[in-house]
Amino acid sequence: MNILITGGNGFIARNLFEQLNSEYTVLSLNSKELDLLDSFKVFDYIKSNQFREILGWKRFKCGEKYQ
Repeated sequence: MNILITGGNGFIARNLFEQLNSEYTVLSLNSKELDLLDSFKVFDYIKSNQFREILGWKRFKCGEKYQ
């Protein structure tokens, strides 16, 4: 099973990767490796890797709004 974890530089993503990587095929990407705001690239990336699960982690600062 292929699993994609976004926000790969974060604490939660790194720990998830360590826990899941022994049993599954896990890719952990940060924003420099895959720009999540570019929907065409994201769609192509997901389609070409046939992920079963996608786990997204985004850190927000206090008061910051998602755009």
